[in-house]
Amino acid sequence: MDSPPSPSAVRLPPSRDVVGVTIACNADRERGVRALAPTIIPPSHPIYDTGLASPIFQHVGLPLLIHRHMAADPANMHRSPGLDNQAATHLLTHPSTGAPDAKWRRAGCMGTVTVIRQDGQPLTMEAMETLLIYVDHILDLFQDGVSPS
Repeated sequence: MDSPPSPSAVRLPPSRDVVGVTIACNADRERGVRALAPTIIPPSHPIYDTGLASPIFQHVGLPLLIHRHMAADPANMHRSPGLDNQAATHLLTHPSTGAPDAKWRRAGCMGTVTVIRQDGQPLTMEAMETLLIYVDHILDLFQDGVSPS
């Protein structure tokens, strides 16, 4: 079961646009969309109301918010390989378990997402690539039987 967002995961929108990164799902990539693309997020964007906090990056002090472009509940939706988005799912990893919440563990429900830094600072594509490399390293440690937290 998902835990409610912690108080630090709740954030009021900034008064200005924020630079984030869109991470495309498999189907979008097959249509020629870049895997990572910069995007501008206005203060009215739903990420501030419905964004998912990244547990692993909240734990290390760089809270990220993740907005699924799909509104369907992953627990009840039809899953499709085209909607798989391993990079985005990895951002939902819990540092204590090395896994996301149960509803995100099965492939085919994430879809394309937009990610921003919760502090409103720009999130560059280079920074996003580095964050994804970091979480892959953490997942490798868990596979090797090492708990990094």
